[in-house]
Amino acid sequence: MFDPPQYLVIPAAGLGTRMKTVYPWLPKEMLPLGPHPALHYALQQAREARIAHVIVILNRGKQIVRRYLEEQEMRITICYQNALTGEADAIALAESVIGDNSLAILYPDNIFLTTTGALKTLGQAYAERRSDVVALTRVTEANESGFSNSGRVDLESVDEFTFRVLSGLPKGAGHFQRRYDSELRACGMMVTGPHIFDIIQRSRADLKHGEFTDEPIRDRLIRERGLLGIHLPGSVFDVGNPVGYRLCARRLSNGF
Repeated sequence: MFDPPQYLVIPAAGLGTRMKTVYPWLPKEMLPLGPHPALHYALQQAREARIAHVIVILNRGKQIVRRYLEEQEMRITICYQNALTGEADAIALAESVIGDNSLAILYPDNIFLTTTGALKTLGQAYAERRSDVVALTRVTEANESGFSNSGRVDLESVDEFTFRVLSGLPKGAGHFQRRYDSELRACGMMVTGPHIFDIIQRSRADLKHGEFTDEPIRDRLIRERGLLGIHLPGSVFDVGNPVGYRLCARRLSNGF
């Protein structure tokens, strides 16, 4: 169960409304970043981590994304989320493909520019620590306006690069604002076991109204099993918002 994951789930069904002011005719997964669309960088993480099977969750309006995926020389399964009810429901669609295996989850609007494969590093940490793990990145004065106001976590240090996640805070409006210098933030990549699907099912029963986001899944995971955060080297960009997209595009235009 604690082997590095062979499956990657990429939730990509959302509408990406914040980015319509930049490219109103393109889904955010296809936004140009350097010579490639944004989705390329998620698939590259899978290649570097030697992921055997990628599952992409789409809505049926994203046929341009489907055509791009069909051109890739990788094993990719596309699942359609017919009702856009939230990230947790999207992830749950992959259960029939993954079965009783560990998996990685990567949101494609988080672009990891690291000297070593971020997903490969996180998968190795999952195997070595024998614990669910989530990627962390450092937020500074220079990049905080490029992150959405989500991914905020309370942490307890284990060692230089490893932290125990004590709690997660709800998403908010606007951009991320640091509570202290060089705050660490969760950044759209995790590795977990098949128990995540049971947690989703039980959390769904508690949902009273609104979108079924990944927040209650994270919170239950922390309470019931524990969650470690791994501070990854390099830079992470949130290209799901215009400022983060421009920062990432500028970095790639200068050469990574």
